[in-house]
Amino acid sequence: EGSLLVLVERKTRYPFLVYTEDKTTAHINALVAQTLGAVPVKSITLDNDLSFQKHEELSELVGAIVFFCHAYHSWEKGTVENRNRCVRRYVPKRTNLSTVSIERFKQIETILRTRYMNVLDFKTPGEAWDIEMEKARKRAKSKLKRATVIALPASIIQKSRCSA
Repeated sequence: EGSLLVLVERKTRYPFLVYTEDKTTAHINALVAQTLGAVPVKSITLDNDLSFQKHEELSELVGAIVFFCHAYHSWEKGTVENRNRCVRRYVPKRTNLSTVSIERFKQIETILRTRYMNVLDFKTPGEAWDIEMEKARKRAKSKLKRATVIALPASIIQKSRCSA
C-alpha cells in the first residue's frame, strides 16, 4: 500500500513529498537524510509514528536536533498538517498510494511549491526557499571569509618565526 513522507520547511513552507513502500525505521531515516542532504537543517519535529523510533540515528544523519510532538496534539505540527490537507485535494484519504505514480507525486509537490501564499507575503514557497538558500550561502561564505581572516595572522606569525 505504501505511504507518503511529507517534510515541510517551516519558514518558507517548502514541501518535500517522498513515496515509499518500506516503512522501516532505517529506510525512513535514510529517506529523510537523502531528502534533506543538501539542506541546512537546525531541527526536525516529528510525530510519534513507529517509523521514527531511532530518532537519535536520524539526528546524526541530518546533523539536527529532533523534537517530538505530544500524542494527539496535531496543532504542534500545523504546517505539515496543512500541507497534508493540500495533498489530500489531489490524493483523497484511503487512496491506495501504490496506484499513484511517482510523476503524480512530483506534480503535486510542484503545485505546492508554486502556490502563492499570504503568509509568505504572496510569494510562492519556491521563491521563499530560493531567498533563504541564498541567505544561507552568503552566511556560509561570510563564515568562511571570517575563518580565513582569523587564521591568516596566525599563519603569518608562524612564517615569520620560521624565517627568523
